[in-house]
Amino acid sequence: MTRRDFVRVALAGLAGAALLALGFAPQARVVVRHRIRGRLGDWTIADADLDRFLDAFEAQYGDPAPARDDFLQILVLSTDAFAPGRATKALTFVQLYHPYKAPCYNPLARR
Repeated sequence: MTRRDFVRVALAGLAGAALLALGFAPQARVVVRHRIRGRLGDWTIADADLDRFLDAFEAQYGDPAPARDDFLQILVLSTDAFAPGRATKALTFVQLYHPYKAPCYNPLARR
């Protein structure tokens, strides 16, 4: 690598860092949504339901990080994925799954 090539690469890196610092980076929630949808496979989830899940997850655990080992598990258990008689692959957010703080989701229970 010549000195000119090094300067070009360094200037391109600085320009990219400046654009990120000025706010031209994609929003964090958009990136998280994209990663979640990539890991769900055949299942789909609406933006509104995903936003409700992310809001509840942030309130309970802090920053939504799909790199967590149990993130996708919490997402699926927070939806109606295992509801009886379910025939569609579209997920609907019910409540944030937390075995000690939230009661079990049972749509057939008498209230």
